[in-house]
Amino acid sequence: MNENKRENKFNFVDNISIKEAPTVATVKTEENKSKLHKIYIGFETRVCLYVIFILIFFLSGCFMALSAFNFGMNEVVSYKEESHASYKVCLKENNYYNKECLDEGLQYLSTLTNSINVDFNYDVKFSTNIDYKLAYHVTALVRVYDPVDHTKILYENEDIIIDKVDISNNSDKINFNTSASIDYSKYNTSMVEYINSYAPGATADIDLVLYLDEETETRKISSVNVPLAITSYGINKEEILKNSDVSIDTNIWTESNSYYIIIGTLLILVSLFLLIRVTRLVIRGTAKKSKYHKIVNNILKEYDKYIVIARDGFIPDGNKKTVKVEEFKELMDARDALNKPIIYSKVNDIKSEFIVEDTEIVYKFSIKEADE
Repeated sequence: MNENKRENKFNFVDNISIKEAPTVATVKTEENKSKLHKIYIGFETRVCLYVIFILIFFLSGCFMALSAFNFGMNEVVSYKEESHASYKVCLKENNYYNKECLDEGLQYLSTLTNSINVDFNYDVKFSTNIDYKLAYHVTALVRVYDPVDHTKILYENEDIIIDKVDISNNSDKINFNTSASIDYSKYNTSMVEYINSYAPGATADIDLVLYLDEETETRKISSVNVPLAITSYGINKEEILKNSDVSIDTNIWTESNSYYIIIGTLLILVSLFLLIRVTRLVIRGTAKKSKYHKIVNNILKEYDKYIVIARDGFIPDGNKKTVKVEEFKELMDARDALNKPIIYSKVNDIKSEFIVEDTEIVYKFSIKEADE
């Protein structure tokens, strides 16, 4: 009776071998492929990798988002600013001068002056490229001053000589030139009549001014001052020549900012997804008893006298044919038939193997947490 039973068990083992592993070469090939494609990483290592990737994605996402909004991106830029004005005094027809216009730096007769032509030049050089959007315009400002207190203004009038001209670019320099002309004879005649009629002894002048229209202010960058209502006059100029630093606000939304915010948002979302994954992994890994651990512990407890625990793991002989069984009960049948111990090997925190090794065949029952 016992002989028949043992024979049946050996027949069961033979059936498993034939069904699961037709040839030794096939089984070894499949086992090698399985080792190549199934790489199991330990619990602690997986948690560390998750944390590293979470930090990389989150910090990269924050950097991209901050770059998109240009936080802390005000940049101190050095610059050299220059403005120049050159003029010619053009005359009425007369019998004394053989030139139509006189050069600057002389004294001029008001009765012979027809017009004053001015060429303005403005030039700024920055230490780096900047985005700028500006404008400029030219006005003629006429004033009459109190004859007693010359700081007080009796009359003032401003005419637009050149309307606003917009300029914009991304460059390390700003440069433009413009020309303007004032009808000196007209303004002078008008002011002589005003002073003679209303303010004898008063003085008058006209400023031809080049203004720069910036986002935050409009400022005078060059001008020429011409006295009126006197017999002879000289012309004074105001120009700029300075080196300085300026804080440039780079908080301007461009297409690049849109790309930064999209990429940054995606990276942060990926880091949050990984955080959820690692949290679930830690909860499962640190749980007192998962279903996987309960099954392994129950097998070790119930079949303790048949099981040998390999504390440092167990690697079967690679030259032997490997047969994988689907249930632990089948592995017990193989153990009974071969009268060999069952070797327990903990592959990692989420996988365990129970092995019966014969002279030519290895019977293996594997259980993984992912299977439960």
